[in-house]
Amino acid sequence: MQATPPVFKAREKTLLVDSGDARAMPTSDTVFDAVITSPLTLRRQAILQLAGAQYPAGRHELAQAVDAHLEAPEHSWDGLWVAMHGDTLKAALWVQALPGNMAQLWRPHARAALG
Repeated sequence: MQATPPVFKAREKTLLVDSGDARAMPTSDTVFDAVITSPLTLRRQAILQLAGAQYPAGRHELAQAVDAHLEAPEHSWDGLWVAMHGDTLKAALWVQALPGNMAQLWRPHARAALG
């Protein structure tokens, strides 16, 4: 029996992905109605979306992190989350578990934090 991944529903069906400005109005790219752990069918798209949200140096670091994660004997993608609007993937977030009870957070829309 396969466990159902957790789903978080927004109270008013609108959540904002980090826009860098608390006053920013939601756009079609920042509105979603569910956040779930990434199903296998969306994993590649989620990683590509994370890579697109990074600066070039961040893309290289993310690629290295994904390679290292895949080489681990018991790797799990439980920390890869996707924000969905209907059937459309709107954003991805990865909480990469690291040794020593630590983690690396790979955020969506990392560029907006500098604006």
